[in-house]
Amino acid sequence: MKKCLLSLVALLVATFAWAGTITLTTNSTASTWTGGASGYTTTINGWNLTYEKAASTNDCVAPSSNHIRVYKNAKFTIAPATASGEAIVKVVLSCTATNYSKTPSTDNGTVSASGTTVTWEGSANQVVLNATGSQLRIKTIEITTAASDAVLAPSISPNGGEYVVGDEVDVTIKAAAGQDVYYAINSDDVGDAEEYTDPLKVTSNTTIYAWATDGTTTSEAASATFNFTAPVADIAAFNALEKGKAAKFAGELTAVYQNGSNLIVQDASGRMLVYGSVGKTYNNGDVIAAGARGIVSAYGGNAQLSPVADSFAAGVAGTAVAPEVKAVTDLVNCNFLDYVKLEGVYFTLDAGKTKNYTVSDSTNKFAAYNQFGITIEGLAEGAKFNVEGFMSSYNGTPQLQPTSVTLADASGITGVSSLKESFDSALPTTWATVNVSGDKEWTYKSYSNNGYASMSAYGAEAVPVETWFISPALNVKDAELKTISFKTQVNAYSTTSTQFKAYVLNDVDPAKATVKTELPAALAEAPESGFSAWVGSGDIDLSTYGDVVYVGFHYVAPEAASATWCIDDFMFNYVEEEPVVLGTKESPITVAEAMAAYVDGEEKEAWVTGYIVGCLDGSKDKPVFTTEGAVNTNVIIADDAKCNDVALCLPVQLPSGAVRTGLNLVNNPANLGAKITINGDIMKYFTIAGLKSSTEYVIVAPSAIEDVNADINAPVEYYNLQGVKVVNPENGIFIKKQAGKATKVVM
Repeated sequence: MKKCLLSLVALLVATFAWAGTITLTTNSTASTWTGGASGYTTTINGWNLTYEKAASTNDCVAPSSNHIRVYKNAKFTIAPATASGEAIVKVVLSCTATNYSKTPSTDNGTVSASGTTVTWEGSANQVVLNATGSQLRIKTIEITTAASDAVLAPSISPNGGEYVVGDEVDVTIKAAAGQDVYYAINSDDVGDAEEYTDPLKVTSNTTIYAWATDGTTTSEAASATFNFTAPVADIAAFNALEKGKAAKFAGELTAVYQNGSNLIVQDASGRMLVYGSVGKTYNNGDVIAAGARGIVSAYGGNAQLSPVADSFAAGVAGTAVAPEVKAVTDLVNCNFLDYVKLEGVYFTLDAGKTKNYTVSDSTNKFAAYNQFGITIEGLAEGAKFNVEGFMSSYNGTPQLQPTSVTLADASGITGVSSLKESFDSALPTTWATVNVSGDKEWTYKSYSNNGYASMSAYGAEAVPVETWFISPALNVKDAELKTISFKTQVNAYSTTSTQFKAYVLNDVDPAKATVKTELPAALAEAPESGFSAWVGSGDIDLSTYGDVVYVGFHYVAPEAASATWCIDDFMFNYVEEEPVVLGTKESPITVAEAMAAYVDGEEKEAWVTGYIVGCLDGSKDKPVFTTEGAVNTNVIIADDAKCNDVALCLPVQLPSGAVRTGLNLVNNPANLGAKITINGDIMKYFTIAGLKSSTEYVIVAPSAIEDVNADINAPVEYYNLQGVKVVNPENGIFIKKQAGKATKVVM
C-alpha cells in the first residue's frame, strides 16, 4: 500500500555525539573470507567488508597474510553487520605503500590520500570506495562512528551494477532497527515513495531511491542504478559496447589460444581477448557454449572481456584454427589478433632486452614481444625459425606476440663463418644457456677490466647444479681454419667434486644432440688457493665432427660448495693480428707519449720509460710522493724525477712476482727517483691511463736522490735493505731518509 511521506519531507539538522572508533585488521588470520574471482566478503567485529571485481580487469584474490588487495577499478564497501542508527563519520585505511594508496572515488563524503593513508570523511550508513586512483593494498581499517538524532539513509544491496537482459536481480533495502523504509522507482521525489516490505526484483534499467524514517524524521535518499544490456549476437557486436557494460554472448565461441589469464576466442565475426580467470582449460578448436559473459574492459585501445568464470562452459572438441601464413612485409597491414605464421625467418633478441625481439627476412624487420612468456630456445646467428603468433600493438606501433618459435629445418642453419668472443661487457645473446637442474646459471663477470663468462654453484638452494653454456652454430665446412681455442680459469674451492668439460654438439639442445663428444682441450688446474692463471686450450680441430656444430661447456656441481669455472677469449676460424707494440726495450716511449696513446676500452702493448716518483694509495686522488705510507701494488712514473703532479704521472700496476718484488717502494725505498723501462698494456687503471700486466722491467738508472741537497735540519729516518724502519742503526748498510729524500749509508 502506497503511503505518502510528504509530511516527513522536512529533514531535521543532525546532532552528533562521538560514539567511538574501532580498528579492523584485514589479514586472513583475523577473519574468514568467502568468495572467489568476482569478489570476497567477511565480517570482522560486527562490520561487513566486501570487495567486488566491478570494472577491474583482474580477478579478486583472497587476502594475504598482511593485506587486502583491491585491484584498480574494483569496489570496496564497509558497512555495519547490523544497522544501529549510528553514522560512519570517518574511515582511515592504512596501506602497504604509497603506490597502493592513491585517492579512490566515492559516491558520498570526501576522500583524500597522504603517504600510505587514505581517509574518507562524511556521514553515511555505509562507505563505498572505487579504486580508481590505483590498486589498494589495505592493512588496517579505522572506523569512527557517531550517535545521531538524524535518520541515516538506508542501504541498498546490491548497490546497482551492470547486468544483461534476462537477469533477475533481487534487491534488498535495510535501515536501522525501529525504522521504516520507503522507496520509489526512477523518481527521487519522496512523495512518490511507497513502503518497502519485501525484496524487489529488477529486470530492466532501473534506479531505485530509498528513504528511512522513524516516524518523525526522514533520511536523505539512497540510490542504486541498475543497467541492463541486451545479449550480444557476436564478437563484432561486443566490440561496439561501451567500456564497463555487461556482455553476454548469445552464440558459441571457439577457443584459439590460452596462456594463463589470456584466452583468445573467435566466431564468424571476429576475434577477441578474454583477460582473467575463466576456471577452464581450452585447446585450440574447443567450442564454448552460448552464455559466456563478463564486463567490457579495454587494453591498448582494444576491447577485451573481464570474464565471469562460472559462465564459461567446458570446451567441446572442434576444428583447430590454423594460422595464416604471412611474409614479414605483410605484418604491418595485419589487424589486431590476426593469427599468423612466418616460415624460415630470423628471430633475434634485441640488445639489452629480455622480452623484445626482432623477426626478419634478408631485408625486412618487424618488432616482436614475448607477451605470453613462452620459452624460446636455439637462438643463434644464422638460425632460421618458424614463428606463430597474434598481432597486437604497443603505443600505436604494431608488433607480433609469438605463441610458438621453433627452429626451421636444421639444414637452414648456416652458422657463423668466424668468431672471436672476449665477453667484454655481457654474455652475448647468441650464446645459449641450458639449465638441466639446480637454480644457478652462467653469468658475466669482470675483474681488473677483463670480462669473462663464469659459472659457480656457490650459494645454490637446489642441487645438483647442471648447466650448459653453448656457442652459436659454427660453419666448419666453409671455414679456412677449422679450429677453435679458448681460455679457462678455475678456483681452488671444492674442485674435486665439480665437473667441467668441453664438448662438440650437433644441436644447440644437448638433449637432442646425436653428436656429443668431449673435446681434447687443455683446461685450467686448480691451485692450492685462490684462482688459477688463465690457461689456453690449444688449437682444437673440428673438421671431423660435422659441417655445422656447436661447442658446449658442461658444468656439474653435486653440492653448493663447488668450484667456479670461467671462460674467455673463445675463437673460431680467427687469426689474431700481430699486436703493434709502442716502443721497444731499447727505445721506449715516454710517459707523456704513453698517456697520449691511451684510449678507453682498448689495450695497447708498450715499453715505457720514466722515473719512479711515488705510488697511489687506492685512488688517483691519493698520490704518495715519498716512501712513507707507500703501498706495494703499484708505482707512479713521470718524465721528471722531481714531479709531484699526479696529472703528469702514469700509474703502473705491479703484478705479484718478480715485478712487484723488485720495484715496490715498501720493500725498495731506494727505488724512489730511479729511472726504469718497463713493458705492459696501456689501459684504464685507477680510472685513468695506466700500465698493467707487466712482466719485465729494467732499472736504467738508480735513484739520483743522493745528488739533491736535503734540509740538514729535517728529521732523519733509517731503513734496512728490506724496507723495515730501524731506530738505532749500527754495523751495516742502511737507507737514510731526510726531507723526503733517500741515500744509502754505511754504519
